[in-house]
Amino acid sequence: MKQRPKDLFPRRPLTEEAFAEIFEEYYFLRDAEIPEKEALIIIAKEQTKPVAQDFLASLIEAPSFMVGLRAFPQFAPDYMIALLEQGQKNNEEIAALKSLSEHLRELLLLDRHGQSYKQQLKINSIYPLGTLVFCFFVIVILSVFVVPVFDHVYQSFGAELPSLTLLVITVSSVFQQWWWIGVLITLLAFMGLKHPKSKPLCSKVSLFFPLVKSIEAAQTLQTLQILLSHNIALAQALRLSATASQNTVVMDSLMQSATAVEQKKSFVDCLKQQHVFPNRIFPALSVFEKTQRLHLLQKSVAKNNALLERMLVQLTQVTHQWTLLVVGLLVGIVVVAMYLPIFQMGVAVG
Repeated sequence: MKQRPKDLFPRRPLTEEAFAEIFEEYYFLRDAEIPEKEALIIIAKEQTKPVAQDFLASLIEAPSFMVGLRAFPQFAPDYMIALLEQGQKNNEEIAALKSLSEHLRELLLLDRHGQSYKQQLKINSIYPLGTLVFCFFVIVILSVFVVPVFDHVYQSFGAELPSLTLLVITVSSVFQQWWWIGVLITLLAFMGLKHPKSKPLCSKVSLFFPLVKSIEAAQTLQTLQILLSHNIALAQALRLSATASQNTVVMDSLMQSATAVEQKKSFVDCLKQQHVFPNRIFPALSVFEKTQRLHLLQKSVAKNNALLERMLVQLTQVTHQWTLLVVGLLVGIVVVAMYLPIFQMGVAVG
């Protein structure tokens, strides 16, 4: 394929949803006995977004589809490559592609509306974040332009001001003098979170939220299920499942559980001690460990996904309510504090 000219602005990266669609179409074409390279060329011709075209161009130029995927570990972790290798070794490549295609769709946690829970979370967070940003700018404008005017007027009266009014005036004065410190702290915090060394800390903090624990559990159970269904040993399946997570704490826990299996110990007890997954998944895992019945993992995945949907709906409702409450309180306090002396003067005159 022809090399595309470089864009003046960097493109948005390929999304997980787009990769899942490309992989699913590749499976359909391979299942129809279309050769590997020809299937990729057909998919590339159908793409309209440059980022998808460039991704497919890299796969076409690679010696094989699997080798090309290795260059994109963010989409094809080690467990996917291992599963494809296992399929080729057992002459079951199409079956492996089918399983991975279904698995990618499950990982996106698609609901009945065709949106993943990650997408819903992003969309639903736009309103509260936008409202808080708007509230911040309103308070900044009030503190910089409105509060000083009221302060000057009240000083000319020489009257004693209420405590709430004095507090708002003091905060306004501090903000006008030291606003640059807040900007500096925000920039440093943003740069710190982007630094690779902060990833372990961010991973630990994120697991304090039940929703994050449930998402990590769903991803691990689904990955473990597909690997075990293709006759991959439990210890190796646990290690490969670790590559599906971007949370370093979860990765370490799964690696330790794999070591426990090799030492003839219970991997479920090892995971319990780490406290990285919700307790509700362990009964099914314990029974699976004793009986080796995969349908128990399937039930656990379905139960966890149903709970995820309810948790997301509840989180959205609570976040919207608290956002409105916080915005109303902050703006209300500033407005009331500025007019409170006038109300007191009116009462005194009356």
